[in-house]
Amino acid sequence: MATQMNAPPLAGLTGLARRLVADGALSEADARGAVQEAAGARTPLARHLVQNALVDTQRVMHALSAEFGVPVLDLDAIDLAQVPIKLVS
Repeated sequence: MATQMNAPPLAGLTGLARRLVADGALSEADARGAVQEAAGARTPLARHLVQNALVDTQRVMHALSAEFGVPVLDLDAIDLAQVPIKLVS
């Protein structure tokens, strides 16, 4: 008796797309569609997701940070009034 082997969930998804699906930010079908559309448009996936309002910027930023092990630096969190500009020459 032969058994049918189903593809494991998220098979074929890598990097950012896989992370966002695993985190529940994007459905697997939406992720696959976005990957294909971004590749067809020769656009980075992160840009495609944000420009098409599939995932918000903050979620993409944190997913990229987790996926690639790079810390997040939120420039909006910096108060320029507190920066010691006069100390830099």
